[in-house]
Amino acid sequence: MFGRRKELVLGVLGEGFVDFRSPINLSWLWTFGSCLGVGLIIQVMSGLFLACHYVPSLECAFSSVSHIERDVSYGWLLRGVHANGASLFFVCLYLHVGRGWYYSSWLQGFKVWYTGYSLLLLSMAVAFLGYVLPWGNMSYWAAMVITNLFSAVPFVGGGLVGWLWGGFCVGDATLKRFFVGHFFFPFIMLGVAFLHIVYLHEKGSSNSVTGGWSMWNSSFHGLYTWKDLVGFIFYFLCVLFISFLVPYVFMDSSNFYLADPLSTPTHIQPEWYFLFPYAVLRAVPSKGLGVLAFVLAIGLFGVLPYLGGSGDIYGVWSPKYQVWMGLLWGWFGCLVFLGACPAEFPYVTFSRLVCCEVLVGIGWGLYINSFVKLVD
Repeated sequence: MFGRRKELVLGVLGEGFVDFRSPINLSWLWTFGSCLGVGLIIQVMSGLFLACHYVPSLECAFSSVSHIERDVSYGWLLRGVHANGASLFFVCLYLHVGRGWYYSSWLQGFKVWYTGYSLLLLSMAVAFLGYVLPWGNMSYWAAMVITNLFSAVPFVGGGLVGWLWGGFCVGDATLKRFFVGHFFFPFIMLGVAFLHIVYLHEKGSSNSVTGGWSMWNSSFHGLYTWKDLVGFIFYFLCVLFISFLVPYVFMDSSNFYLADPLSTPTHIQPEWYFLFPYAVLRAVPSKGLGVLAFVLAIGLFGVLPYLGGSGDIYGVWSPKYQVWMGLLWGWFGCLVFLGACPAEFPYVTFSRLVCCEVLVGIGWGLYINSFVKLVD
């Protein structure tokens, strides 16, 4: 019985990762998906070790993080890998989404795209929950600001905020709930990632020349295992380089102080991977409309199959399409920069201008996709 199960497992792995037929013209842009798988495993494993020493309580959370850094053997390295690995994970995630958007990967099937979009949402949720756990001053105020956004939900907003807090304010119950969510959701991500790979292998990988079909295919093992191995090594070296030499480069200085409800930081800002929807949120003066714009900024990735893309793999070579994509990613970079700036003139004004330009750009993309078909 054990031998049969072993043969079954090896057969599935062999068919899915060794004999799987892939186009031979996949560039390095397709490596980010594999790096995300390795990054997710690194985050889960390092998080499990950190959870052995972390204490989710108001009295001990901040000091337990300090204990991990100072007293636990190689605890400083574990926390550095976990914290900085999250930033590198989002770098690969956004590049992976950008590649999929540019080459209209949803043409391979909506299952692949929407399992990937689910992973994006789960990654954002896990990252936010984890950012609160050190219980520094910026962590506390980030939790206060983000959870208060749910109060804008009609009819149930107040009850929803109270449920998230576990009381009348952000406190001990909030921290415990966030810790459970941060611990539990990554295992859901592993399951969704498995479905993502299964659906991808049903249709096959897209490529930059012929879309989802290619007459020049090769076994995954031998060509892409070595390419992916180079990507894995580079990813891991980047994590170690940052963790050894500049371990706090992505951390806010305010978070090195214990959470203080009576001391609001001068400039509240999230991690860099949340800056683009945060800039959109600040650009709208109305709270309700701002929250709606915030949701739409994140939900944009979910409606991409209906908004833009080439609609034809050969359309990616169209100058109009390339200009459109370049502008969209340029605006994305502008929003990331503006989100890190203080909420004052002229940065808020520039954020509003960029948001208006994004709306015009999406409208232009709809026109191109519907009428011009992006083929000169």
